[in-house]
Amino acid sequence: MEQTKANVKIPRDVSKMLLAEEQVLLSVKQSRWKVLFNPDTIVVTSQRVIRYSPSGFLGIHKDIEDYRYEDMANFKVSKGLFFATVTISHRFNSESLILDNL
Repeated sequence: MEQTKANVKIPRDVSKMLLAEEQVLLSVKQSRWKVLFNPDTIVVTSQRVIRYSPSGFLGIHKDIEDYRYEDMANFKVSKGLFFATVTISHRFNSESLILDNL
């Protein structure tokens, strides 16, 4: 994990793909209560939302998905006592992106 100027920890693979003018605003990791091994990290930047999903033994395999703000239609945040779920509807895709156990 690397730290940006604002002391936000982000995975090294994500920091390598950031654009020069892109600023990291927030980084959130899935709860270890729900996902014991290899929790996802959600990185919110000034231009997009990035989902970093390590998987496999010791997180050797990594999936990185990014979603630009102009492609998003609606955000829905459901907060519970311990966890939160963010649902993002896309303009051009019928499936919503669900970020759960945050």
